[in-house]
Amino acid sequence: MTDCWRLVERSSKRSIVDRLEVADRYWRRLLGLQFRPRPPTGFGLLLIPCSSIHTCFMRFPIDVIVLDRNGRAIEVRHAVRPWRVVLLPRQTFALVEVPSGGERGKVEIGAMLRLEVPENGGRRVSRTLAAWCNELATN
Repeated sequence: MTDCWRLVERSSKRSIVDRLEVADRYWRRLLGLQFRPRPPTGFGLLLIPCSSIHTCFMRFPIDVIVLDRNGRAIEVRHAVRPWRVVLLPRQTFALVEVPSGGERGKVEIGAMLRLEVPENGGRRVSRTLAAWCNELATN
């Protein structure tokens, strides 16, 4: 089941990812984008919590937006090819994977991002994600 979360830049309110799938539980994070065909433009996968990733069994390169607990983009990796292991900075809390090459997913390091929750409330989320959404909403 896919929820219609969105990732938005706080200051400009520019949409970074229009259709953000959330992987906030162990099995969803483990599976990630493996074995899937290339998703459409505007799609992204939020992995939370997350401290490293791999691109084994992926069929396309991805861009990775690394976020700290405050929703700040602390690193952006472009065109990470399949069959790579990506070690991330110590302060990494979550990350967003988007298909490589999309103009919309471009983010500057230091940009403050926030999640927009689906209008219907979406599926039941983990405590980690719920707490993080509350933190981002108050900052």
